[in-house]
Amino acid sequence: MAPTMAMVEAMRATGIARRRLAMFIFRSPGPAASAPDRAGHSSLSWGDPGADYALYGMATDQETVLKVARSWNKPANLNVQGNIENKGYDRSRRAYILKTSDNQDIGFSLDGTADSPDYNPAFIIPNCAAADLKCFINEKQISTEDFEYGVEYDVNGVPETIIWLKLDTKRKTEVKLEL
Repeated sequence: MAPTMAMVEAMRATGIARRRLAMFIFRSPGPAASAPDRAGHSSLSWGDPGADYALYGMATDQETVLKVARSWNKPANLNVQGNIENKGYDRSRRAYILKTSDNQDIGFSLDGTADSPDYNPAFIIPNCAAADLKCFINEKQISTEDFEYGVEYDVNGVPETIIWLKLDTKRKTEVKLEL
């Protein structure tokens, strides 16, 4: 896949973990943009970070647009297991925020439904720098082709692990992350 102009700009403006995530967010089945004023890409943007958000994009089929919109507007319920704190779903980052006091394994379930599907969810774990992460869905280890992760550091050097799952389901899914 040739990178679109939006993908290149997103990768230049963000850290390495978000660059990997941008490869999935900005995939476009159509042609690449030929100039900055000739859009051929998807975009996630918002107005006021405190209140107004908008999700923009292009797709060749209506079903994909509906899955993304439903998973963003009404994300699946996330139920954590063990000593993990669910900080909720951050619509501005299109990700669930999970807090752990140490780099322990994380287990949770996503309760997907037709109105709240589990469609390519992302997870952010603040204060965590996972070096070798393994992911299990319904007790089966998934390959690295079906999930991506990376570590991003803020301006103060504080790490956060960002995880993206290739997932498309409308039923309860058990997830385990081995950090």
